[in-house]
Amino acid sequence: MIITSIFEVTGLTKDDDIKRVKGTVYDTPHVGAVAFEVTPERTLMFLKHPEGTTVDREAISRALASVGEFRLA
Repeated sequence: MIITSIFEVTGLTKDDDIKRVKGTVYDTPHVGAVAFEVTPERTLMFLKHPEGTTVDREAISRALASVGEFRLA
C-alpha cells in the first residue's frame, strides 16, 4: 500500500523552483512521487511512499537546501 506524508515548505512559490525541488526530493530514499499545493498562505509538499517506510526528514531538508533557500516548516 502507498501512503502520503505531507510537509510544509517555506520559500517555495515559483513553478521553476518547484520543478527543481521535485526532481531532487524524488531522488530521496523511499519517495515514489512528489506533488505540491501552493496557496497564498503556504506551500504543502505531498510525498508518496510505501506503507511501513519512513521518509527521512533530514534527507528531505538537505535535498531542499541543495537547490535553493527552501526549508521544511
